[in-house]
Formats: sequence, structure tokens, C-alpha cells
Amino acid sequence: MSSHHDGLLPVGARSRLVDAADRLFYQRGLHIGINEIVGTAGVAKTSLYLHFSSKDELIAAYLASRTANYVEQWKELLDSSDRLGPHQRLDAIFDKLRLFVESDGYRGCPYVNAAAELPDRGHPGYEPIIEYRRFVRDELFAGVARDAGVDDPGELCAQLQLIYDGSLAGAVVENTPEPVERARAIAHTILRAAEQAAGR
Repeated sequence: MSSHHDGLLPVGARSRLVDAADRLFYQRGLHIGINEIVGTAGVAKTSLYLHFSSKDELIAAYLASRTANYVEQWKELLDSSDRLGPHQRLDAIFDKLRLFVESDGYRGCPYVNAAAELPDRGHPGYEPIIEYRRFVRDELFAGVARDAGVDDPGELCAQLQLIYDGSLAGAVVENTPEPVERARAIAHTILRAAEQAAGR
């Protein structure tokens, strides 16, 4: 989502704006005003509009940046756990989820939070939301389902995604990582049931 105006500004101005938006939008919501964002970023308001045609475009850039970062981290984990069995790989995923919910400033899933605030599905911010959710369903859990040899890997991935969502929501509401551990146990139960149904 780079702007064709990037060459007009000092290198890094766009990334400072996205970083500031990331901190403010995630911690306090998408209603945060442009003045506070440019103040936090340390750039002039005119600089923001050289990079982004609107606040909506900045929201989309914030979510796209999150998606790129999360996908990169998950792919590193998937690469490092590639030789593990499906239950061990499932544990690796939930270990990372637990670290996420225990991190300073955890405020729940940024995509669910944003979707709750966006006015309609035509908003440009929905594209990275859908992209990330598709990644979680179709790639993050795909190796687990494939290696388990289940009859319907797509359905198993969709079920695991729901458990993933619930663990993130429960952790922010209860202010404890325990929902992640409960979700982990449920995920293993569902995986074992799918394996048994497939005769494995």
C-alpha cells in the first residue's frame, strides 16, 4: 500500500505514521483523531495526506502492516516446527498464542477489534482483515490437518480457527492466558476425534 508520493518526503515518514497509528488504533480504537496520530509520529498533518488519501487508507495500512508482521512470524514458526507431529505443531501454535496474550498492552485480536468499528465491509481495512483470517484458516492450521490425515481438513481448519478466535477474546476479557490453555485442550480433543474418524 505504498504511496506514489513517497519520494517527496524524508525516508521513514510513512513508516512513522503507520507505527503511530498501530500503537494508537490498537490500544484505544479506530476513533483516534488524525491530529493525535501525526503528533505521535512527529510529522506534519500535510505529510500524512501526501502518503494517505484519507484516514480510512491509514487504517487499512495499519491492518496490512499487522497482517504482514503476523504472517511472517507464523511462517517462521511453521518452518521451525515442520518436522513435528500434528499435535506437537498444534502445541507450538498455542505456545505462541499464549506469549501474545501475555505481552504488554495486549488488547485482544486487532482484526476483530477493527471489524467491530468499521462501518461496512466495503471499507479498505477489510481487505487485510480477510487476508489474515484466510491465512489462519488455510495455512496456519493446514499442516496440522494435512499431517493428521483427517477426512475433511478444511472443516478441521475452520473449527480450529474458531477456537483460536475464542482464546484471544477470552484472554482479553478475563485478563488471563487461561482461555488459551482451555482452547489448546479443546483443539487437541477435536484433532484426536478427527484422527479417529479417519481411522488413524
